[in-house]
Amino acid sequence: MNKITQRLLTFFIGVPLVVSVSVISFAHHIILHCAIVGGAIIASMELHGILKHKLPSQPKFMVVFSSAFIPFIAALTCLFDRSPSWISLALIVSLLASYSYEIFSPDNKKSFADAISRLCSSTFTIVYIGFLLTYISRLTVLEYSQVFIALFFLLVFACDSVAWFFGMLFGKGNRGLIAVSPNKSIAGFLGGIAGTVAAALAVYYFFPQVFLYKPVEIVIAAACVALAAIAGDLTESVIKRSAECKDSGVVIPGRGGFLDSIDSILFSAPVYFIVINFFFV
Repeated sequence: MNKITQRLLTFFIGVPLVVSVSVISFAHHIILHCAIVGGAIIASMELHGILKHKLPSQPKFMVVFSSAFIPFIAALTCLFDRSPSWISLALIVSLLASYSYEIFSPDNKKSFADAISRLCSSTFTIVYIGFLLTYISRLTVLEYSQVFIALFFLLVFACDSVAWFFGMLFGKGNRGLIAVSPNKSIAGFLGGIAGTVAAALAVYYFFPQVFLYKPVEIVIAAACVALAAIAGDLTESVIKRSAECKDSGVVIPGRGGFLDSIDSILFSAPVYFIVINFFFV
């Protein structure tokens, strides 16, 4: 089975599955919360492996636990209707645990030369994976949470898939704009933004009351999410190129690792949460 076929199958099976999970509001979206924590574990394991190619790293268990601890606390915060400050506290605790490790690390008995590298790689993983994912959890406490969560995933998947499709059809002569990902094309970027806006307007058509009858604002929100999703995808490309890794793993057929599939989600989740609250909450 070639890569294009694998990618299409992943899209037609994976997207409905993810959207279905997101709209199941049983017990305050507990299934989605569990999926986020599980995703944080897998993604942080993959990122730890990538960074380890270039940087000295703290033990995998500690980095993964610290990264997953934040969305776990975010889940409890949302499930039991507690203050979002608990999520910030979880971030601080995770970072302090990581930093405290260097005080007692056996690696520092002879030299502290690699301590900065270990601290930087752990901090990046904790914030990039653990903290950014909590912005999906925060959507579960909003009124009309099912619509907002489903829309978020539809926007990200629309951006990624339409960008790939447009790039395949119209990108032959306009590739190479971004050095880190030379196969990406201008046609793909424009198609991704257009696909995201189209998906947003389609959802708006069915649920105008959820979005306070603001079609212009939903277009702006979609464009912001598309730009963030593209930036997230390119950022992971920078990380992989720097570490000389082709993929983060082999979990998803046609796409590579799990991190390869959520890189757009990581950057766009906080952007989406902010614009949704700004325009519609």
